[in-house]
Amino acid sequence: MRVALPLIGEDIAPRFCSADHVLVADLEEGAVTARQVVGVSSVGLPKRLSLLADLGVVWPVCGGFNRRFLPMSSAMGIRVTWGLWGSAEAALKTLSMGGTPQPPARQGPGRRRGHRRGRGRDTTRRGGRDA
Repeated sequence: MRVALPLIGEDIAPRFCSADHVLVADLEEGAVTARQVVGVSSVGLPKRLSLLADLGVVWPVCGGFNRRFLPMSSAMGIRVTWGLWGSAEAALKTLSMGGTPQPPARQGPGRRRGHRRGRGRDTTRRGGRDA
């Protein structure tokens, strides 16, 4: 099976159309048997799909993909998986073992669930006592 991972540096690109390069790899019996990096910076999304089809890619794995082009990719025999980020090598290893890569946990500071940034909070009271 031939897969493609759009790259930004060493990581999976956040959007398929934002990648300057695509890592194309052949997977057989739990191993990566061949790989090449293809430059795609000057190629628009419809032509990128045609390029992947010409290269024999059946499964691109990326961060995001424009849903408008899903019917086109399906017609070309290309199954797209999106919603992934992180190391391309880690994803490639998971794919070679027959799995579907999962996105790594987000790291660093971020918005916490349920955090309201103080809206609706009574600022005249502190510690449960009247101010």
